[in-house]
Amino acid sequence: MKDDESPSHKHNGNTGEGQNVSEKKEAIPSTFTVVRIVWLFLTAKVVTSVANAMAAAALPLILKNTYGLDEKALGFTMSAMSGFNAIVNGLFLAPIVGLAGGDLKLVIGACIFTMCIASALQAAVALPNLVAISPFPGEGFGEFLTMTFLLSMLQYVLGTTITGESTARVGPLAKGTLLGLEHSLFAAARVIAPQTGVMLLKSGGVSAVSMACSSVFAVVFVLWRTCSRDTGKAQLSSGALAVEIDERKEK
Repeated sequence: MKDDESPSHKHNGNTGEGQNVSEKKEAIPSTFTVVRIVWLFLTAKVVTSVANAMAAAALPLILKNTYGLDEKALGFTMSAMSGFNAIVNGLFLAPIVGLAGGDLKLVIGACIFTMCIASALQAAVALPNLVAISPFPGEGFGEFLTMTFLLSMLQYVLGTTITGESTARVGPLAKGTLLGLEHSLFAAARVIAPQTGVMLLKSGGVSAVSMACSSVFAVVFVLWRTCSRDTGKAQLSSGALAVEIDERKEK
């Protein structure tokens, strides 16, 4: 009888072990585990969104009060900017990534660096001394608007590529946690940033807002160049993360 029962017990034991392994693999990773994997991408997105929010809050005031646009022209400009961003992200994002050899990290670094330079140029073209010697008409409006469109486009390209790269580094069960983190941090960054942008505009003018944004992008770019090489390229599945958590608990 013992010999007859032993296979059944062994089968049940193996089934139980299989269920435990399956449960471990299906466990949802904690928020801290997800942050440990994609902290650099979250930091880059949140901190750059602070600069973008400052510029976005000050932009309507700049266009209306500094460059004299009326409500109709202001609305048309903002709508044209949104349409331009939609076209670039919808039609040209894939070719842009293709030019980088499919390396989203390279695209992210290039976007941050270009936004730093563009913001600095935007600050320069708004300086009264440079406006006075500019050969172009419009008191620097054309140059300022060109930089604004470029920054707006890069903002959306940057956000899309960061989300694409960060979600590729976690498994399916961790993607919801990651996207929730991105949206909550993104919203939190935009609570104080608009008031800061308007305050800088009132105290230092257009150039102060643009230089503050350029400084933020510069800090993020240095952080990105320093730490992006250590982030690794291996995709970690949610099952692997869950098993790692379980092993730590056992230790």
